[in-house]
Parts: sequence; C-alpha cells; structure tokens
Amino acid sequence: MIDPTKNFTHDCWIVSVVNTKSASAAQTFGGHALMVVEGLKKTPGLAAEAYIVRCDILAEITEKAVLNSKGHICEVRLEEGKDIHTLSRYSDNQSQSFYALPDDVEKMLLSVKEDKARTEDAAKGNCEYIPYQTLGKSSILTSDDEGLSCASYVAEKLELLGIDVNDKKPGKTAGKPCAVM
Repeated sequence: MIDPTKNFTHDCWIVSVVNTKSASAAQTFGGHALMVVEGLKKTPGLAAEAYIVRCDILAEITEKAVLNSKGHICEVRLEEGKDIHTLSRYSDNQSQSFYALPDDVEKMLLSVKEDKARTEDAAKGNCEYIPYQTLGKSSILTSDDEGLSCASYVAEKLELLGIDVNDKKPGKTAGKPCAVM
C-alpha cells in the first residue's frame, strides 16, 4: 500500500500520486510523478481480488533548455495486476492519496489507455504525439498548449475524478473517504 493509513474495498478505491524523489531529499526540483490505483475488483461468482495499477509517462526531449525542455510523450506506461511487486519501493516517497469510486477510476483508466494507444499510433506516424514540457502546463513560465509534464499529466487524470492537486508533485496529505463523497 502507498498510504498504510487508508483502506480500500470493492466499493472504494485509493488513487495515489507518488513523487519518486525520496521524501528525505531536499524537495526543490526533480523527481518523477506517477499514479497508483489500489482497490478490490469483483469478478462475478468469485471472491474480490486486489487490483493495482501503476501508470506514468516517458518523454522524448527534442528541445533541451535550462528551465523548460520540450518534446513529446513517447510512452504511456500502464501496469495492471493484483500484485505489482514494485509498490513497496515507493514507501519512502512523498505521496498524496485520495478515495475514489471504482466506476470513476475505471473511466479515468480508460482515458490513460486511450493516451497509450495514441502514443503507439504516433510512433507509427498515424497521428501527432502528445506535447511534453518539463515545467508542465500550469507553470507561470509556460502556456497550457506547450505540453504536459509527468506531474501535469497525472493531475489532468485526477481531474477526471474531481480531484485537484494543482499540477504539483505531492506532499503528505489525504483525500476524503468514499462515505463522505
């Protein structure tokens, strides 16, 4: 579990934003934002099983700059399973976790899968890549149409769940329980 103070069920899942920079490191700049979903998935006639999803983006930089390098998202990584062994490696990372309804999370994950398909199509020359910039779309030094960063990509997906993280990498805070939603 990303946040051991939160419990997930088949009716209430947890969506966490993780900054891969260690929580003990100076948090001035850097790290990589990714998203982790934890829940129980029901299969008709069977017991509910743990369901874990980890997703993030990789970018290819085509315009290197001191502050705001630009390029495109070349890969959307999406790992699904009931036991993604890598979750324990994020135990020392800063994270922010939110409760969300499973149906809403499934719709958000569909959006991630669509982005994954788009990057695969772009690699084949069938469409344009999703623009990328290291500062993201909400920096005062950029405009929204110049591209997403890893943090703004995750923030955009969380907005689909009604969660606003203000395009920043996370600190330690928590969302509302599903019962309050």
